Formats: sequence, structure tokens, C-alpha cells
Amino acid sequence: MGVQARVRTAMKPTNPTETAADGLLSYQDCLPLAWLPQTVSEPNPQVQALCGGNAQVLAAVLAVEEHGGRSGTPDEETPIDREVARLHRKLDLLVEMVGSLLSAQTARPSAIPLELSSRELKWLGANPPQAGEGVIEIHLHRSVAHPLRLAAQSLGGGRIAFLPMDET
Repeated sequence: MGVQARVRTAMKPTNPTETAADGLLSYQDCLPLAWLPQTVSEPNPQVQALCGGNAQVLAAVLAVEEHGGRSGTPDEETPIDREVARLHRKLDLLVEMVGSLLSAQTARPSAIPLELSSRELKWLGANPPQAGEGVIEIHLHRSVAHPLRLAAQSLGGGRIAFLPMDET
């Protein structure tokens, strides 16, 4: 994820009808983002299949971003700790290399500035989707092949509200 990403808590909405990030934690970044207009409010097996891999996508992002380690001081490190750290750095490098190859081989949408909260996404870049239903695809990490896909309702003006997810 971008170095310039920032997390903030909204204080007060500027417009009483605006619900984006009302007192919620939100995250700002510039990520590859795509809007796929389609009917999502009715039971739709295509949408369920499209969004079905989200748990795996989030697990993959967590695995790529995970930075494990001991909580002790460097003086308390054993030779095994140093060896594990060395191997971990090599695996990180390998993941980055595979991610670079994957990025070169896979067409991704353009990176768009966005603000993400638990309830909605604000499309802060040019050409936000028009009002209507669809699926939003967010590529969370360049080393993870698949995007996070969420059924959503574009409210216009760059606001995209996430629809409740089926927990099956």
C-alpha cells in the first residue's frame, strides 16, 4: 500500500446528509480501483461467485504485509532468531519479485485516490461512477493477484455505499 496512505477519524461531516466516515475510522490511499455496474440487490449467483473469494484475498494481503518478530531486544537475539530473520527478508524479497512479475503480466485498473471506511468508499479521483448498483474492485496490494470485490450502490458524486454481505 502507498507510503502516503493515512488513517484518520472524521470529526464532523461537512454536510448533515453526508454519512461517509461519520465518526468512523477511515483510510485514504491511491489504489487500483474499478466499478462494474450490475444488479446486486437481488440474489445473484454471479455476484456471489465474484465476491466469494474476499476472505482469501484478505488472508493473502495479511500474509504479504505481516511482519512477525520477537519482542525482545537485539541483545536477546539468538543465532536461530537471526537466521529466521534472514530467511524472512529473503522471502519478502521473493514475494516482491513475484508481485512485480504479476503486475507486469496482469492488466490492472488505474490507481484512484480514495477514502475507505467500513460503510462506504469515496472515489476522490476523476470520473466517479454514476448512480446505480454494481461491484467495486479494490486492488489492495500489488503482490496479491485478485482484488477485493464488494457489492455496492453508487450514490453519485463519488460516494459508493457497501451493501450488506451474505455470510454464507
